[in-house]
Amino acid sequence: MSIFSSVGRIVPRYSAARARHQAELVFRSLPMELRKDIGWPESVGEANSRLSGRAVRVATR
Repeated sequence: MSIFSSVGRIVPRYSAARARHQAELVFRSLPMELRKDIGWPESVGEANSRLSGRAVRVATR
Protein backbone atom coordinates (compact mmCIF):
# COMPACT_ATOMS: atom_id res chain seq x y z
CA MET A 1 0.00 0.00 0.00
CA SER A 2 1.52 3.29 -1.05
CA ILE A 3 1.24 6.62 0.67
CA PHE A 4 -0.91 7.86 -2.21
CA SER A 5 -3.55 5.19 -1.67
CA SER A 6 -3.62 6.00 2.06
CA VAL A 7 -4.02 9.70 1.36
CA GLY A 8 -6.62 8.89 -1.28
CA ARG A 9 -8.75 7.21 1.38
CA ILE A 10 -8.18 9.79 4.12
CA VAL A 11 -8.87 12.97 2.13
CA PRO A 12 -12.51 12.17 1.22
CA ARG A 13 -13.27 11.18 4.83
CA TYR A 14 -11.71 14.39 6.11
CA SER A 15 -13.62 16.49 3.56
CA ALA A 16 -16.93 14.86 4.52
CA ALA A 17 -16.27 15.32 8.24
CA ARG A 18 -15.34 18.97 7.69
CA ALA A 19 -18.51 19.58 5.65
CA ARG A 20 -20.63 17.96 8.41
CA HIS A 21 -18.93 20.11 11.02
CA GLN A 22 -19.46 23.29 9.01
CA ALA A 23 -23.15 22.45 8.52
CA GLU A 24 -23.55 21.78 12.23
CA LEU A 25 -22.00 25.15 13.06
CA VAL A 26 -24.46 26.86 10.72
CA PHE A 27 -27.43 25.03 12.25
CA ARG A 28 -26.28 25.80 15.79
CA SER A 29 -25.98 29.50 14.92
CA LEU A 30 -29.68 29.65 13.99
CA PRO A 31 -32.23 30.80 16.56
CA MET A 32 -33.76 28.00 18.65
CA GLU A 33 -37.24 28.62 17.17
CA LEU A 34 -35.95 28.06 13.66
CA ARG A 35 -34.01 24.95 14.70
CA LYS A 36 -37.21 23.54 16.22
CA ASP A 37 -39.09 24.20 12.98
CA ILE A 38 -36.59 22.21 10.94
CA GLY A 39 -36.32 19.45 13.54
CA TRP A 40 -32.76 20.14 14.66
CA PRO A 41 -32.92 20.56 18.47
CA GLU A 42 -30.71 18.12 20.28
CA SER A 43 -30.21 17.81 23.99
CA VAL A 44 -26.76 18.24 25.50
CA GLY A 45 -26.76 14.63 26.74
CA GLU A 46 -27.36 13.27 23.24
CA ALA A 47 -24.62 15.43 21.78
CA ASN A 48 -22.09 14.33 24.40
CA SER A 49 -22.92 10.65 23.99
CA ARG A 50 -22.67 10.93 20.21
CA LEU A 51 -19.30 12.66 20.42
CA SER A 52 -17.89 10.18 22.91
CA GLY A 53 -19.07 7.31 20.70
CA ARG A 54 -17.31 8.89 17.75
CA ALA A 55 -14.10 9.20 19.77
CA VAL A 56 -14.28 5.53 20.69
CA ARG A 57 -14.72 4.47 17.05
CA VAL A 58 -11.76 6.58 15.95
CA ALA A 59 -9.57 5.24 18.75
CA THR A 60 -10.32 1.62 17.83
CA ARG A 61 -9.36 1.94 14.16
